[in-house]
Amino acid sequence: VDHRDEYDQVLLLDADAFVYNMDVDITSLLSDDRYLLGAQAIPGAHKKDVWNIHSGVTLWNLHHPKMASVAVDWFEAAKQAVVDETYNGDQEFLQNALRTHLQWQRRDEKQQPMVLNFQNQEFDYAQGTVVKQFIKDSAKAGTQLSDRLEQMKDAASSICATHARACSNVIPPQYETS
Repeated sequence: VDHRDEYDQVLLLDADAFVYNMDVDITSLLSDDRYLLGAQAIPGAHKKDVWNIHSGVTLWNLHHPKMASVAVDWFEAAKQAVVDETYNGDQEFLQNALRTHLQWQRRDEKQQPMVLNFQNQEFDYAQGTVVKQFIKDSAKAGTQLSDRLEQMKDAASSICATHARACSNVIPPQYETS
C-alpha cells in the first residue's frame, strides 16, 4: 500500500505457490484498470459472486481506488483473528472485505466488477499454466506434505529445464513440521 506510486501491480503468493510460466507477462492478465484484483474463482462459485475467490494467488492493481481500503480491511480482520487465537487462514477475511466493498455492485448489474475471476487455467492450483499452487485438500488424496513437495519439485524441474538461468541460484526450501 505504501509503494503504490512506485509499482502498478503486486502478485501475492502463498508459500506453496510459484510462477510456473516465465514467458507470460503476469501483468497482462490484469491489464484492465477497472479491476481491483484478479484471482482464481473457487470451484463451483457462481460467476456473479466475484468475491468468492481463492486468496493463495492474487494479482492486485495498486492504482484501483478501493485497493487500500480492501487490503487494510483484510489485514485488520486477519490480525484480529491472530490476536483472538481464532486464525485459520486468511481467505475468509479477504472474501469478507471484498463482499463489504462490493455491495454497490448488487444494485447495478451494469457496473464492472472489481474482481476478475480467472475462469481459465492461469492460476488453477496445481494445473495452473502461469502460477501453480499445491494446496492441501483433505478431501483429495495426494495432498499431504510429502506428496505436495514432490509435485513442487517436479514442477520446479520442469521450469529449470526451460529456464536454466532462472534456476542457477535457487536453493530448495527445507520444510520442518512441528
